[in-house]
Amino acid sequence: MYKIAADSAEKYILKDSIPIDLYLSQSPYTVFAKDAVNEDSLATGQYLLLSIYDNDIIADITGVTNVYAYPINNRHRVQLSLRNKEGACLTNAKVYVDDKPAEYNKEAQTFIVKQKNPDEAFVKIYTPGDTTFLLLSGEYENDKTPLHQRFANFKYTRTGSVVLWLPQKVMSVFKSKRYRGYNSNYAGAKGYMLFNQPKYKLTDTVKFKAYIVDKRQKQYRKDAAVYLEYYQDGQSKNQLIATLKPTSPGSFIYAFPLSDTLSNDLRYNVIFKTKKHKQLLRGSFSTEDYVLDEIAKYNFRSVKDEYYERDSMVFYATASDANGLSLLDAKAKLILTRVSVHSFNKDTLYVPDTLYSGEKPMLADGETKFAVCTNSFPAASMEINATLVFKNSNNELHTESSTIEYKTNSKELYTALINDTVIAEYRENGKVVTAKGVVEISADVDQAKQITFPLRIKVDPFAEEYYFYLIENNLRKDSSVVKIEGRYDVNISRLSIKDSFGFALNNTYKIPVWFSVFDGNKIIASGKSEDAVIKWIVPAVHKNRGYKVKWQYVWGNEPYEKQESIALLYKVLDIKINAVPVIYPGQKDSITIEVNDYKGKPAAGVNLAAVGYNSQFKKNIKVPEPPYLQRYHTKPSLQYDKFEGDDAYIIEKYKLGYHTPAIKKFGLD
Repeated sequence: MYKIAADSAEKYILKDSIPIDLYLSQSPYTVFAKDAVNEDSLATGQYLLLSIYDNDIIADITGVTNVYAYPINNRHRVQLSLRNKEGACLTNAKVYVDDKPAEYNKEAQTFIVKQKNPDEAFVKIYTPGDTTFLLLSGEYENDKTPLHQRFANFKYTRTGSVVLWLPQKVMSVFKSKRYRGYNSNYAGAKGYMLFNQPKYKLTDTVKFKAYIVDKRQKQYRKDAAVYLEYYQDGQSKNQLIATLKPTSPGSFIYAFPLSDTLSNDLRYNVIFKTKKHKQLLRGSFSTEDYVLDEIAKYNFRSVKDEYYERDSMVFYATASDANGLSLLDAKAKLILTRVSVHSFNKDTLYVPDTLYSGEKPMLADGETKFAVCTNSFPAASMEINATLVFKNSNNELHTESSTIEYKTNSKELYTALINDTVIAEYRENGKVVTAKGVVEISADVDQAKQITFPLRIKVDPFAEEYYFYLIENNLRKDSSVVKIEGRYDVNISRLSIKDSFGFALNNTYKIPVWFSVFDGNKIIASGKSEDAVIKWIVPAVHKNRGYKVKWQYVWGNEPYEKQESIALLYKVLDIKINAVPVIYPGQKDSITIEVNDYKGKPAAGVNLAAVGYNSQFKKNIKVPEPPYLQRYHTKPSLQYDKFEGDDAYIIEKYKLGYHTPAIKKFGLD
């Protein structure tokens, strides 16, 4: 192993050639035994490793560094985030991409690559006392090149719409009749439909309100035919219900009884059509011969998922009616049954099927507690099924169940990933005890550390696995692994407060997140944050302008990127409903509704629809959001390829016969 200068290593890598004879005449930095090369023992720097395999000299340029670069792709310009082995962000570096300096972005704490397409670009990174090299390579995921994207975006500009108007008209003439006929069934309208019940019985009265705007987003003022459509016995059926006039511009209200000749358990569509039978709006409801339960909500839980010898198993149960009040004269019965036996401590042991059974009245206030002593349980580790049977005063029954573990003479190394925390504990009969151990972190930068159990550490988003080992008498005993599996989503919420707009990124695990805000191809804001909620909000310069936000993050050493459109939602109304939160039978209350515009001023011309549902329908209630009809002007943008960082170091082979000094150097015959 020879220690070489950083500029020499760079020259050899770029030329893809290593002058090994130059080093064969020098004294090596260190010598390793065969198959025992330990790069972890080397100090930071650039090295040349020479070894012999058959008749070849293997020359390996390698680097030992504490600087690691990760490409951050916003599909506009590649950014490089630098960090050390401990995960700390590095900002005191100089970065060159094909000898061009990368610009440092203070807000995002990244180095921006100036090249639009840095495929196979050579990256060199300098920090005080440390140098590393990287090779950027593209992942060709775009269907269109930037040139094709520019042409596609051109037709949405004013000039493009004028230039392409005639060719598009000519092309529309030659469209197939089938295609034109399909589109002609729809009037291009939008709207909203609200029903007075989540589901219906036959002979119930269906009441609905519809609000419709035409394809120009003007309130629909013409008459509309309303049809009832459904599919039954292999046939599609269509029935005219009524022809309606708007009760106010865009608003239609109607009610009709369901005939007992119709069928239950079907989905029915209510369709508004024009005089030319073009569809304006569609809504749907279902029929069912339902019976509402008196018990509306059940809850059954065990205090723990695992119990041990001489523990008391504790369970809690609650049941409430449709109004959220605790049931009166209700009973609960707890049954514990054996599922399977994992191990036992005697040659022969009898384990009954039913381990416990008990019934008690449920409390009228609060949770009903069951405490089961395990002293009489057989000395066996087993899986137990806990079943609770609820029974009300009308003898209605409901069953809830869960599975728990019962363990005896247990010694285990327990590890888990809970949200953003890796937990490692050594337990004896469920009690956490202190012990020595080792953790090996598998990531792009592998690490191994001496630790003491119990341990709680925040997960590194660049890690893939955590391997834990128990150390006894300087030997590794039990082991356990925590894999960083599953997708972690950093979701966005649009913000629109008075005349300001923006977004909030929900980052509950507090991992690094990079974001960029685009106005077309121009970045108007960027940043990096590890906050639980990452907010960006600014006053709107153009009320009708749409923008795009892109954000990137890493989880389980996998890169993720997302994007969403944002704008000032100045057409969204703020509705405040003032009412008493709880009303008991026989009481009365007045409900007042206040509607303001986006600036907090009272809104005029509001079309209001209100409906109340029985909470026993809770799981069936699906009230759609009214469509947001405002259109925004969004500048077209270009999407460039994604890039990833690869190892830039090289390995070359040279014939031993052409480099005879190596024979003596390696002690060969």
